[in-house]
Amino acid sequence: MAASLQRRILERLDEDPRRPALACVDAHGRFTWRTREQMVARAARAGALLGELGARRGDVVLIVAVEPEAAATATLAAWLAGAVPLLAAPPLVHGLARARTGALRELARRAGARIALVPAALQLAPPPTCIELEHARLLAAADGACAADVERVRALEPPALAALQATSGTTRAPRIALWQQPRVLAAVDGMARGMGLERDDVYLNWTPLYHDMGLVNNLLTCVLHGIPLALLSPLDVVRSPALWMRALADTGATQTWSPNFGYALAAQRCADAELDGLSLAHVRGFWNAASACTSRRSSASTRASSAAACAGTRARRTSAASRRSAARRSRIRAARSSPSASTSTRCAQAASRARPMHRRGTR
Repeated sequence: MAASLQRRILERLDEDPRRPALACVDAHGRFTWRTREQMVARAARAGALLGELGARRGDVVLIVAVEPEAAATATLAAWLAGAVPLLAAPPLVHGLARARTGALRELARRAGARIALVPAALQLAPPPTCIELEHARLLAAADGACAADVERVRALEPPALAALQATSGTTRAPRIALWQQPRVLAAVDGMARGMGLERDDVYLNWTPLYHDMGLVNNLLTCVLHGIPLALLSPLDVVRSPALWMRALADTGATQTWSPNFGYALAAQRCADAELDGLSLAHVRGFWNAASACTSRRSSASTRASSAAACAGTRARRTSAASRRSAARRSRIRAARSSPSASTSTRCAQAASRARPMHRRGTR
């Protein structure tokens, strides 16, 4: 059988059904781990609901979500229904602009979406060929998981596409990229090798799943490689970046991702009192992508900021961050000890060549 996301998810399930797989951390830092068995069963039940509503193999499911519980469940449900997810930011992220709702409606039309999963507050009114389904109904269905739903997934013939992704649409109408299954698998496997991921790794992610950092670097990497993943709401982290730092300790996370602005936000807004007594000695990787980086910028300035940013960490593996934010990040003190001698910074790309810059709107 050809490799696919669906088959890889089932392989991880069969390897160790009771291993922790997914948790959602709330605004107060509370969370409960679901096992691989629970995660797959819930997603399969939610996927069965999509099938009952008419979703067939290869159909597009538009997912408009920012909260991790809805976004992750809907995405996994689409995969286990044999459908193709297309995640998009809700109007809330863009100021509730009426134009954004219209853009989502047009996106559903252009993608040929069969189902649109939306929050209760959003009246998307998609094209007549697309069924609108609220998050709450999907999550309620997921709670009724049963073994028969997983067996249905085992008989599924996976679609050729893994997902669709739309560009942000900030300068022109969003364009839609088609992600082929073999290429996505190769990209995720290459990332895991490049990061040196290990069986005992645990991920913590706050970046939204409608962004490829959240979807590929976190959700896909973890479910395909059997790595436990804890999810934070990006809205909660923007309101309180210390929640991210505390969750790293509470979940035992060893790897986390953020664009430059997330690290700068934590440096600017995490008060010393919020981080007192916090140790991140177990964290092996603070990864950065989606921000312009060159090997020239992974020099002494980023090494200095690395050491100060998370004192006590065993290792720090990240792509280069900008010189401008180095001083701001130096104010973070996640533990009161001196940084480990092994703390270091490295760029995951070729060490000596600057990467080409891409202008906005030309991708």
